[in-house]
Amino acid sequence: MMIQAIFYSEFDNIAGPQIVYQAPPNALSNEVFDSVSGYIIIDKALCGKIITVCPQGIKIVGYPVCIEDDKYHRNALLFNIGFVFDKDADAAPYKPILRKLGALMESMEKEMGFLSKEASKATLSTILPSILHDLTMYGESTTTIDTANIINLKVFQKLPPPPNVLDHQVPVAIRDLHDLLKHSVEWDLALQKIVPHIDGVNYVKRIAIAAEVDIAIVKSCLRQLLYYRCITMIDIFMHSNNYATTPKLHSFFNDPLLQVRVLLTRGVYHACSCSKSASSTLAMPTARRRRRLLQCSRSTARCSPTHPWHMCGRRTE
Repeated sequence: MMIQAIFYSEFDNIAGPQIVYQAPPNALSNEVFDSVSGYIIIDKALCGKIITVCPQGIKIVGYPVCIEDDKYHRNALLFNIGFVFDKDADAAPYKPILRKLGALMESMEKEMGFLSKEASKATLSTILPSILHDLTMYGESTTTIDTANIINLKVFQKLPPPPNVLDHQVPVAIRDLHDLLKHSVEWDLALQKIVPHIDGVNYVKRIAIAAEVDIAIVKSCLRQLLYYRCITMIDIFMHSNNYATTPKLHSFFNDPLLQVRVLLTRGVYHACSCSKSASSTLAMPTARRRRRLLQCSRSTARCSPTHPWHMCGRRTE
């Protein structure tokens, strides 16, 4: 889904609502604009809000702004920054960008008269095509207005909703949750109680009991972590189940960097005093490297019976 066009419109004291600049040129015809101009240059009560209208098979998403000051004709400047999409496109990821862009234009107008001065307003003829090109090609845009003003925009795609969490599933961290917890003071209190119990072994119901948090709240928190791809869910380990490797196992044997990363993650290089450095193991021939990795893992298991490497797949209820 891409932006088809971007435009800047304002209320002219003689001609009424007008498109002043747009990219690409003539992307939004005067006929279409006139049919919905009442929703683009709008009453000040609705300014500062995202307004969406769908005329003639397209979707126009705008951010109308009203700046009241007696220096303007009719004591107000009315303008709108808008994006044009296909009618069926999901414009949700672009709404924060539009709100930020409109608020920045409002701020520059109040501080330096950016829109009321023809010379500075004319720079929109190059700024808008640049923003359109960068957002379409790269999903982000950085445009310098002057030494004091830079427009930084980035599209954050909407993630799919997370699946439901079941009582017997086991959350496994794929990011360092404790590090995230340590460097943020805005984490939910329930999450702060739940995260210490996410160890790749505890299942959802056990986490709820250990953290003394209602299981419905635990599931909600875990869905949030799933949404932001901080954890993944696996089935609980049971001796009555049958387990088999998948073809992806071959990628582990053929990727030396992945092998070293796994051992570093499990703490093997830190726990095994006799192990060589990761870089030296990485440089070994394939067969010798595999023997070395197995030797390190066995040595670590002997030295530390409670180490996760030793416990992997052997923990019983």
